[in-house]
Amino acid sequence: MGVRIGWLTGDDVLLDESASYRVAEQIFDAGPLLMNERAVRLHLRKWGLLASIDTARQVLLVRRTLEGPARQVLHLKSNILKRGIRFPG
Repeated sequence: MGVRIGWLTGDDVLLDESASYRVAEQIFDAGPLLMNERAVRLHLRKWGLLASIDTARQVLLVRRTLEGPARQVLHLKSNILKRGIRFPG
C-alpha cells in the first residue's frame, strides 16, 4: 500500500492527475519533471493512451464519482496495464 494515484473500475484506469504526477517526480528523483501536468495530458492524448475525454467541456480530464465525490481524472486505456507503458520519442 502506498500513495493512491488512481482507481481501477472494471476495465477503466482512472488517474488522479496531481497525485500521479507527484509520484512520477519522486520515482525519477532528479527534481522536477521536464513537462508540467498539462503537457503530460497533451502527450497522453497525442500518444493515443487516453480512453476518453470530456468533449462537452473540451478538456482531457473526465468527471467520475469515485469513493464519494465527483473527481476530475485521466481516463487511460485499460490495456496500458497489460502492455506496459512505452512512450514514443
